Parts: sequence; C-alpha cells; structure tokens
Amino acid sequence: MHASLRNLLVIPAASALATLASAQVIDLDDLNGSANQQFGSVGVGLYQLTSIHAHVVGNFTLPLAPVVQNGSAVYIAHEGGGVGKAITLARQDGSPFSLVALEAGELWLVGAPINATEVEIVGQFAGGGSLTAVVMLDGLADGAGGVEDFQNVHLTGFQDLLSVTIDGLRGGQRPYPIAFDDCALLSFPWKNRGFGLAGGRGIPALVGSGPTSASSQVLVELTNAAPNALGTLFVSDEGSAVPFFGGVLVPRLPIASIPFVTDARGEFQISGIPPIDVFPPGTQVVLQAAVRDPTAPEGVALSNAVELEMGPFQRQGGASFVTGPFVPGGSGTDPLGGLPSPKSPLGIH
Repeated sequence: MHASLRNLLVIPAASALATLASAQVIDLDDLNGSANQQFGSVGVGLYQLTSIHAHVVGNFTLPLAPVVQNGSAVYIAHEGGGVGKAITLARQDGSPFSLVALEAGELWLVGAPINATEVEIVGQFAGGGSLTAVVMLDGLADGAGGVEDFQNVHLTGFQDLLSVTIDGLRGGQRPYPIAFDDCALLSFPWKNRGFGLAGGRGIPALVGSGPTSASSQVLVELTNAAPNALGTLFVSDEGSAVPFFGGVLVPRLPIASIPFVTDARGEFQISGIPPIDVFPPGTQVVLQAAVRDPTAPEGVALSNAVELEMGPFQRQGGASFVTGPFVPGGSGTDPLGGLPSPKSPLGIH
C-alpha cells in the first residue's frame, strides 16, 4: 500500500493530543553538535538515525553560513545540493514504532532561496507499503535575528513502521536543506516469545497491553488455562530457556512470582504489576504464567512468554555517536564548520 498526504495540517485534534501526551520524545540534546559533526549513523536511546551525509547541528553562529535555531541545543539537518542526503529513523532492534509528531524548519538563516520549502516524511510499514506526508514550511528566517519557530508537525497514520525517512523538497525537487528535532515516538512494547506448554485446553495464551511508563497502565491477561486452577505469573528482567515441568520457563531468575487462581473459564487478568516500577527505561521485561493442569505432561501447563520494553514516554536522554563515511559527488564548501571538506556545505566530511 502506498498513500500520500499533502499540506498536512499541523494543529492536532484532541485525540492526537492525547496520543502525543503518552509519546516518547527524542530531543537529541545529548548529542555533541559543537562542531556540527557529519554522521552516517547516530544512536539516540533506542533509535538510530542514518544518512549518506547529514549533520548534528549545535553551532548556530558560524559567519560563513549561520543556521536556524529552535530553542534547543542540537538538531539534525542535511544541507541538500549534491551532498546532503535524506535521513532515516528506525529502532535499533528493528521492531515497529509509530511517529506521532516532529518539529521541522528551514536550515539556513540567510540565503533563503536555497532552503527547502517542503518537508517530505515517508514511513515504511512493517507489513509492506508506505505512507508519504508532504508539509509546507512557513518560509520564515528562523533563529537569532528572526523567530525561533520550527513548526510542530503532528502526523496521523504513521503507525506500525519499520522506518521513517525525512527529506527537504523545493518545487517537488530534492534534496534541499532541511532541519528537524523532537521526534515524538510510540513503540510497540509487547512481543510474543512463545515457549508455551499445552494443557487440557491447549497452550494457555498470555497477552499484554497498554503503555509501559507506569505499571498501573499495564494489563496482562491469561486465557485457555485450566478452570479454577492455581497459577503463578513469573516476572524477570532476563530471558533464557530453562527446563520447567516438561516445558521451558523463559523468565530467568524471576524477581517476582505472583500467585493467582483462574476463574471458571480458565482466565485471569492483572492490572498493574508492582515490580515493573523498578525497571529503568529500555529494560526488557519477560513474563510467563504457569498453571496447574493434571492433563499437562508433568501436571503444569505453561503459557507463552511475553516480553515488554519499558519506555519513559517522555524526553529521553542518553545518546551515542558514530561518524559515517563521506560519499563523494557534491560540490561547494562546508560553511557549518568542523573538519574542512571540499564537497559538503555543512563542514564535516
């Protein structure tokens, strides 16, 4: 499937605001942009930004080509022309995510004719196909002496994505200079790890739902288990494959064992899991249920294991930086500073 949204509205509806409130914002401020470093790949928390040639911009006052400001210490940009290239965002573990919003603006404080007039955002769906949004920029000279007005772009439909690619357009042509910051993202934190062991009703099914910023928002449900049976929900921050009552227990060295009793339908649910509160953002938490069942090989049936990723759903600090190779083919000098380059107008090759 391919779809396109042009001139996307940048004022969110109430439902979009609610989604944005629970999103994790990658603000980039922990990156070192003092020399406007060029990168091929840069890690920010659980996400990765890649480009053939782009920059971490934090020096806004170079006399040769001053750049925009947006009130934060650092943002991401590429200079267009024959050098700067589109920038792709994806999770480091390759799992799906949603892009809820971002801030975007022109790059150059002067020389406005070479700035992009539009931002193109292309999301690649995990199940195949893509969605494209093209957003008009306001054309203001942002930054010192102008207005710090990166535009807040709120998106709909950019869900279950493997990657998002951002580029600058002018008159439908690419690439033109573009800058962006503060990507608001939602991850899909729950994963089915398998390893269930069948009882009289087959393999008990364990599922989880809800964001993982607070245990009170987490709901874990068990179905297809023996009715009115004793069980235990195991919780751990480590996963393995340990033999257990003829099956496999995935939570390694559980830090919590929560007893429960299934109802007459063989179901159980719990809202809020206190041990989850102690895990820092980014922790992989594994849960699995064991239920007494006389029809199981050794009297105990095991659910599938589920893994969830703890997320702050707020501004996330911590970053790593990797410099990528310079790809020849452009022209001009690099006025954004750093190491001199005969090709890039942003300063680092």
